[in-house]
Amino acid sequence: MRAEARTLFTLAEAAAENGLFATTRLAARWRALARRCADRAPLEEAAPELHALLETALARRGVNSGWIGERWHALEARLRARP
Repeated sequence: MRAEARTLFTLAEAAAENGLFATTRLAARWRALARRCADRAPLEEAAPELHALLETALARRGVNSGWIGERWHALEARLRARP
C-alpha cells in the first residue's frame, strides 16, 4: 500500500498545483492533509483521505485526460484488483 499512498500524494500535489482543488473546502482539506504528511505522518494513514479528496475533485472537474487522469485511472484499477 506504500506505493499507492505515495502515488495518491503525488497526484494530489499535482492536482493542487494545477488548480483542481479550486473550491475553498477542497483546498482546505488538501492543506490539512499536506501538513500531516509533511509532519512525517505515514502516507498510508492519509491514503483514504487523499483518495477521497482526489475522487471528489476529479469527479467535479471531469478530469479524464492528461497525465493526472491517466494515472488516477491506473491507480483505481490497481486498487480494485487488490484482494
